[in-house]
Amino acid sequence: MLLPVALLAWGCTEPLAPLASPPGALVPAGGASFSRGDESGLNARDGRLDIHAVNVSIETMVFNSVVIDLYSFHVKGRPGDMKGKFKLYQLRSIEGQMEAEVIASGEMLCGTVVGNKARVAGRITHTTFPEGLPVNQELLWSVTDNGNGENAPDTGSQPLGLPPGLGEAYCSLGAFAPELLVGQGQIKIRT
Repeated sequence: MLLPVALLAWGCTEPLAPLASPPGALVPAGGASFSRGDESGLNARDGRLDIHAVNVSIETMVFNSVVIDLYSFHVKGRPGDMKGKFKLYQLRSIEGQMEAEVIASGEMLCGTVVGNKARVAGRITHTTFPEGLPVNQELLWSVTDNGNGENAPDTGSQPLGLPPGLGEAYCSLGAFAPELLVGQGQIKIRT
């Protein structure tokens, strides 16, 4: 089940129950993984990938409030030798007043590139909202690099929540999440 972080941060308990980490839950150890995909999404070759989202802003409406997701991430390397981090700020404006701010950061787990699109996932290691975005919660993003706006504006998804342990499966087998125009910031994908 994929849920926008906005729903996680809203504090609803029923739809989020499957996303909550049970006390003492263990997350499989291991480094991040990458693949370079062809048009079918299958691995075409192993090689160094660099996937960056730099100060990206995505704005949506959730429950009659404006939600602004501001995020940056970088994930790069070769299979078995991946490094990366992310930082997410979520701002919520209710009736024109900034009512909530959530900050989460963590390590990137994996990335897959197909053409100019990438799927990435990360695991939260620090959070200001453990009730909605707990440590070990995994997040996924889809992003599209359209070449500095030369072809079209870059697009990106909201961060979406995954139960712990499913991030790498999303990178390998998942579909691209729905994407919106990037309000500010830039996506860079290099293979």
